[in-house]
Amino acid sequence: MSSTAPNTNGDGETTITTDDDSLSEVGRDLLRAELERVSEEDIRDAFREASARLAQGEELTRDDIRAMREAVQEAERVLDLSARASAEATSFPDPWEFLDDQSRAAYVDEVQRRQDL
Repeated sequence: MSSTAPNTNGDGETTITTDDDSLSEVGRDLLRAELERVSEEDIRDAFREASARLAQGEELTRDDIRAMREAVQEAERVLDLSARASAEATSFPDPWEFLDDQSRAAYVDEVQRRQDL
């Protein structure tokens, strides 16, 4: 059973808020905070540092590329959270689910090879 607590709207009328409403609001606030953090910190910082390095006439380093990839991966994670929270969105299927053990091993080897470049 969900409990209720009386609230008032802007007109002073009493409204009912259920625990489900409160949880939904908390979830929405947490997701909003994650979206802001990713856009304002992770993506901005990683790409700004790489851009600054290029502006100084330097080459991008492996660490620059790794930081940008990690920022994009974090953005994808938050995007997936957003899609799951949205009734109108459907996420893409995870290709990993369709790979056999040999294909998974080949994929992991290729990822490691590319990270070593």
